[in-house]
Amino acid sequence: MTMTERCRHNSCRAPIVFARAMTTGNPMPFDAQPAADGEWLIAADLFGDPVAEHVPASLRTGGRLFVSHWATCPAAAEFRRRATKS
Repeated sequence: MTMTERCRHNSCRAPIVFARAMTTGNPMPFDAQPAADGEWLIAADLFGDPVAEHVPASLRTGGRLFVSHWATCPAAAEFRRRATKS
């Protein structure tokens, strides 16, 4: 797993990890701890870099799945607005 960071927003500061989404190749933030309602499997690629793959609901078995930090961060909408203005 990659190094744990903290969400940059002052109202959140939750521990997060980044992993590259398998479908888009873009880095995504995830809550640092697995969760019962997790939807993403994070593993290392051949180079040891973290990659994330969305797991369909029918295949979730309650293992070590992670939640996207966009779903839990109280400031997610603020980050999205900033990204769309660029």
